[in-house]
Amino acid sequence: MDTLEIIEKIARIPSFTSFEERMHPFLFGYFDALRIPGLEIIPVPDNNLVVRIPGKRKGRIIALSAHLDKIDHFGEPEKPALDFRNDGSKLTGLLDDAAGIGIILGLMQQYHTHEFFDIYLLFSECEEGMSLRKNREHLKGNADGLTAMIGSERISRYLIQNDIAPDIVITVDVTPKFEGSEGIAVYDTFWAGKNFKPPEALLDKTRSVTDYFRRRDVNILFSHNTNDYINYGMLLNNHFNQQGREIVSIAIEPAVFPYHSHDEGIYISDIRKIEELLLNLLTRYIV
Repeated sequence: MDTLEIIEKIARIPSFTSFEERMHPFLFGYFDALRIPGLEIIPVPDNNLVVRIPGKRKGRIIALSAHLDKIDHFGEPEKPALDFRNDGSKLTGLLDDAAGIGIILGLMQQYHTHEFFDIYLLFSECEEGMSLRKNREHLKGNADGLTAMIGSERISRYLIQNDIAPDIVITVDVTPKFEGSEGIAVYDTFWAGKNFKPPEALLDKTRSVTDYFRRRDVNILFSHNTNDYINYGMLLNNHFNQQGREIVSIAIEPAVFPYHSHDEGIYISDIRKIEELLLNLLTRYIV
């Protein structure tokens, strides 16, 4: 199944914030069909999933993350399927973060033909703070106990409790930075505006990753925005830095326009570029 087909299937699922479990059957079926030896799916309450994929190459752990929830723009929690279009150059639909999940799943189809490092896939709930502000009454239990990005907090706690320290966490989301143009953004300063001074070793490791992206594509925009990459960077480093372990946390994102809308558009060319960039990173990680 091509990545674009995967994105379409995901984009049509009404996995609105607090209803992320609607995505689970598709994910369980997808991973079962991949037939990857040793693959394990770990539910992390409430609606998060962590997927462990043993690599053929050892010595590194690479985590890829995306969020399962979508903003409910419709006020119909039971909406059976969402709209999606592919005109050959652009995808249109509720693509935040169907695009990120689809890119990650598409990459996993390369497992049998490439030598990946050990991989953890982190699929989080409730990333979309707008869902809590815009239509809380449509969320399960009026969103009692939920806060924006609580899923990545819960997944980070799971990783810490189980002493799982990825060398890098790469969040694949969508960026509003290009306002209608094609483009790819990399967010690389999760500590911006936070009470956290990154150690030199973390800065060096982060720089080596961003240098890799610069060498591969000089047009990438390096910037910062709020999403799960902040939580993974802050929470994991606050814990593992005490043991002398640094976790690079970045986000790589295709341009989306309009943003936070029911008809978000993403250029297929940006999706393909990110696939290529990440595939090389999964097999030739340079830190």
